[in-house]
Amino acid sequence: PDFLDIKNEFVEKENSDFLILENREFKNQKQMIFDIGPGIPWDKNIYNPFPKLKLTNIEIADCTFSNCKVISLFAIRSGVSVKNLLLDNVKCSDVLTISTGALLDNLVIKGKAGLWIKPDSYAKTEFEKIEYNRHISNWISNEQEKIDCMLNILELDSDDVEILGIPIHKIAYNPEKYLPIYSEWNDIIDWNSSRVSPLLKICIKRLKTFDVPYGLISIPSKKHKHYFQEMEGFNYLKEVGLME
Repeated sequence: PDFLDIKNEFVEKENSDFLILENREFKNQKQMIFDIGPGIPWDKNIYNPFPKLKLTNIEIADCTFSNCKVISLFAIRSGVSVKNLLLDNVKCSDVLTISTGALLDNLVIKGKAGLWIKPDSYAKTEFEKIEYNRHISNWISNEQEKIDCMLNILELDSDDVEILGIPIHKIAYNPEKYLPIYSEWNDIIDWNSSRVSPLLKICIKRLKTFDVPYGLISIPSKKHKHYFQEMEGFNYLKEVGLME
């Protein structure tokens, strides 16, 4: 085929309500579609917010993707279980996008790709999505307590990383490259200070927008196009005691 749609590689397990991709290795795929989910990791009789989508239990386990290029959006969406997945030098048109509603258990990302992990967005009037996300949040809270390392980015070298809502102590990262941020900083930082860069301001304020207590962001390298402006913001954080 001209391209590989990873959805088509999942197989039914036990019954039609469980799709799984396991023990597979994908190398040098140059035209890949990688958009997984959303899923329902519980009995659909309990709650199915989008019956027209025919959501199922979705799991990807013990798989490797190396030197692959995704031709559109890379997305792992809510309700997907991810276990022992290696993304090694996977590239896409934007950043790797993962929902905090996906259950991560040893997701390892290597290379130089950008990464954005965030909660799903929805309007206050979208009651189906609100209820779905409540179930997802309860599922994640219960399951992540059993997981030692949800995400490993020790070998991810990127200036474009923003992770919102995953417990910091469950992320393996290099503290010289990444900085934990906290929602409570919104009440401490002087937002009128010209020293707080626009990007740093957006990342910290987004914690409150998404109603999550913590996050992790890249510390700019010298190759960053706004390196000096960004580092001035990080120096400000040091001066007010928020960063060592």
